[in-house]
Amino acid sequence: MIDGRYFNGEVAEAQFVRADFGSGTLRLYVRDGTNCDGVLVAQYERKNFAVSRARENEFMIRFKSGGYLRCESTIAENFFREHHLLSTRPSILPLRWSFLSLGVTALLGVSLLATLVWALPQLGVLFVPLIPLTYEERLGKQMMDHVSKEMGGKCDDSQAQAAMSRFVTDLLRASDISRPVSATFLNSEVINAFAAPGGNIVVLRGIIEVSESGDELGGVIAHELGHVLNRHAMQGVVKRFGLGIVSSYLGASLDTPGNISLLASVTMFDMSYSRDHEREADFAGGELLRKAGVNSRGMATLFARLKEKKGDHTGISALLATHPSLEERIRNLSLIGREGRPAFSEEEWRIIKKSCG
Repeated sequence: MIDGRYFNGEVAEAQFVRADFGSGTLRLYVRDGTNCDGVLVAQYERKNFAVSRARENEFMIRFKSGGYLRCESTIAENFFREHHLLSTRPSILPLRWSFLSLGVTALLGVSLLATLVWALPQLGVLFVPLIPLTYEERLGKQMMDHVSKEMGGKCDDSQAQAAMSRFVTDLLRASDISRPVSATFLNSEVINAFAAPGGNIVVLRGIIEVSESGDELGGVIAHELGHVLNRHAMQGVVKRFGLGIVSSYLGASLDTPGNISLLASVTMFDMSYSRDHEREADFAGGELLRKAGVNSRGMATLFARLKEKKGDHTGISALLATHPSLEERIRNLSLIGREGRPAFSEEEWRIIKKSCG
């Protein structure tokens, strides 16, 4: 099953739903944390809808009766391929267009778009799927080297680091995702965790200190993995600095200490994801935990306890950002939370808490 936003073609407001495909029928349920026991919103026979890729990790299911379902995650692609639903629709150009006029038109369009992208960082975000992962990983490595030094260095317990790497690997394997991801504990007292470009997840000592179970920590890590799989960190960099500036970091000036220091500092300590990005990461993290059979109630428990102690204004920069509100996120996470096996064994959690918390 996958999560998405459903527009029925009659009202503009979207419904957050969970989609299930079986026996040739696509069924949409209100997203309430259950498998197929929620309220049925709509159902469509296979002949009455078509799936197409809008861009990388974004898919549209359009229904003949009107309306559509929008899904944005790597998990969605795996779901569509598993059920043989993914199709493409070729674009058809009028035959009367000559190759010359088509070439001139394309050149002018590309030139104009490139100018706008370089000038307006917001538009540059549209080009993030075209940035090779190898470039993003190179940028991420440079940023991580700087951030690690600024935030007390790595927690030097190899068993704790191995436990987190094992957990991330289990989540990726359960969802059949092969992208390399690096997860690191850092010795900072700040109560936070974040995703950096290039598949890097950082968990700070402060978040371990306030976590009361391995399931709470597991929920935080799964949330950050959701950001990684949707390339939200790279989108944030491009949105903040523009595609032109980022491209310069990927070129000759990438290793300039002053440049990479500025980029890393601003990105890591002042990252502000959009409302949709936070929702996507919350739901993607919950889906990763569900597929791996891991308890997914921990993050909601952690947030609720911190809210009770500190209110909505927790002072935690990215993880508990109030956009969307902390109350809304707790409600959504509670709806999708499900029982399952522990994220970490008792011994793993003891080592992490003792050595890195």
